[in-house]
Amino acid sequence: MNPECPYCGVVQDPPAQRKRKCHDCGQPIHIHREGDRRTLITEQQYEKNLREARKRHQREVKSGFRRELREMQNLALRECVGLGLLVSVSGSG
Repeated sequence: MNPECPYCGVVQDPPAQRKRKCHDCGQPIHIHREGDRRTLITEQQYEKNLREARKRHQREVKSGFRRELREMQNLALRECVGLGLLVSVSGSG
């Protein structure tokens, strides 16, 4: 990990292990973790990463919801066909 403040470049001793203020400039420093790698980042970079992570999560949730909805619709249609409420139509062109 590069122990330098992302704002002023002063080496942080001891290196930051969690969010804290720079010893020299007083700006908030966040830790960005990617696997075993850690990087000191600014407040703005942290907020950007957080927004991107939320967007990814929302896309994943929507995708899962759509898949579940399709499965439920297909199940309901099969049950209606099985009960004789709908006629199964196989399109051959």
